[in-house]
Formats: sequence, structure tokens, C-alpha cells
Amino acid sequence: MKNFKKQIVIVFLLAFIVAFTLAAYGDLQKVGLALLNVPFWLIPACLVFTTLNYLLRFLRWQFLLGQIGISSHELPVKKSLLIFLSGLAMTITPGKVGEILKSYLIKKEIGNRFAETAPLIIIERLTDGLGMIILMSVGLLQYKYGVLPVLTALAVCLLFILFIQNQKLCNFFLQKIGREQLKIFYKNSVKLLSVKNLIITVSLSTLSWLMEAASLSLIILVVAHKFFFAAGAFIFSFASFLGFASLLPAGLGVAEGSLTGLLQMLIGLDKTPAVVITLILRATTLWFGVFVGLISLLLISRSKSKITV
Repeated sequence: MKNFKKQIVIVFLLAFIVAFTLAAYGDLQKVGLALLNVPFWLIPACLVFTTLNYLLRFLRWQFLLGQIGISSHELPVKKSLLIFLSGLAMTITPGKVGEILKSYLIKKEIGNRFAETAPLIIIERLTDGLGMIILMSVGLLQYKYGVLPVLTALAVCLLFILFIQNQKLCNFFLQKIGREQLKIFYKNSVKLLSVKNLIITVSLSTLSWLMEAASLSLIILVVAHKFFFAAGAFIFSFASFLGFASLLPAGLGVAEGSLTGLLQMLIGLDKTPAVVITLILRATTLWFGVFVGLISLLLISRSKSKITV
């Protein structure tokens, strides 16, 4: 946690530098005036969409917990929600690898072996990716942009699923390695990646990220007075995909640059409104989530449960 606290400070400093650089690109004075002229109600409206995103992802989290045998009786919903929300703070770790904290917190709370819940974190990221690819598909047909990286990501996801489902091949490797923890990890991975579970989790993922895509479309409508829902879904998903693929903490720089560039290139916005839209979106999605995650982590660390962070 000491290292994480240092990372928080560093990431916030980097975020400030990125935001300042972006605002300078869009003309500091114009960006500042545009932000001051944004209707007050827009921010709460965006936060509603973001909250719906978290709610749908939490439903997916609860469903996945049930698939590996962790019931709400064993892990109460309130505690499960705090653990889930704590993972939002780990968005600022490279490639979101810090979200493995959720497995650690579950282990501390109910004593499950780490290998039992670690697959859940991987499946969350996998289904997030598939959900975003679905959202990008309409834009791909319309704009013919980013086809190769998106198809590559889809191929990687499908190959991973096919590999996990090939139990004969995987068991061969597991017998060679001979580690019990890996066998438990693989057993739960197979459960979570069944066809039925994939349909449910990918559907929830798609709906959840559709909420944030809707938020971007609303911001575009208010700031630029243009309505581009399909474009908003594509731009949000593609920029998020690039940010995650960069493995940088929170995709800093890459996600913001991609959002601004795509808003200019695909829907013809000037640089000032493109920057304003990017800053509002990142504040009401990424940084709102980090704030919620840090508060949840603080609540867990101060609770009377067995969890010590």
C-alpha cells in the first residue's frame, strides 16, 4: 500500500500534465471558457451513466462469483460491492493488473485460495474487451478505421477462449507442470468460459460500456451541438482499447490523445470542443471511478472484518 500511495501521487501528477498539455493544444483560454459554459446538469447526468456502468459490471461480478461457488451468504453483497468498487482504484496501475487486489481481499475475507478467484479478474477483462469490440463493430463498418488492431484483439480473445476450452491440451501441460494452484486456476477458468457464461457476461459488458458511450454522445451533443451515437460508441471503445493496450497507468496520454484525435478526424470537430469533450469524459468516467475506488478501499481497510489492507 505504501508503494500504491506513491503511485497515486505520481499518476495524479501525470494526469495533471496530460490535462494541461491537452488544454494547451486546444487553446487554454478557449478551453477554460468552454468548460465554464458547460451546463451544470451535464456532469451529474454523465455520472449517472457511469454509475449504471458500475452497476452492470457489479451484476457481472456477482454472477461470476456464483459460478465459482461463492454465494452471497458466504460473501455478503455489501462486502462484495466494496471489494468490487475497490478494484476501480486499481485502474491507475499498468494494464489494470492491480485489480488482482480483489482476489486478495476475497481471500482475506472468506479464506478462499487465491487461485480460485484470480480467473475471475482475467475473465472480467476478457469480456470487457469483447463488449467493446461489439460496440466498435458498427463504427468499423461505417468508418473503416482501426480494422486491423480490432480484428487482432478479437482473434487473441477467441484463441484464448479456445485454448482454455481445449481441456485435453491444457491438462497435458498441467500434468507436466504439476502445480496444484494452477489446476485450481484452470478448473475455474473453464467454468467461467462456458458458452452460457460467455453469453451472459459479454452481454452485461456490452451494456455496461454502452452506458459510457452514451455519456460521450451526450457530451458531444451539449458541447458541439451534434448527435453521433454510433460514432460516440466507436470513439469511446476504440480510445479505451488503445489506452488499455498501451499498458500505461489508466492509459494516460494515449486514451486522451486518441479521444481528441478521433473526435476531430471522424466527426469533424475543432480542436477546442474536442479537448473539452475529452476532459469532461475522463473526469466523469476514469477519475470518478478512481475516487469511488479509493473511498471503497478506505472503508474496507477501516472495517472490523478480517481484511487488512
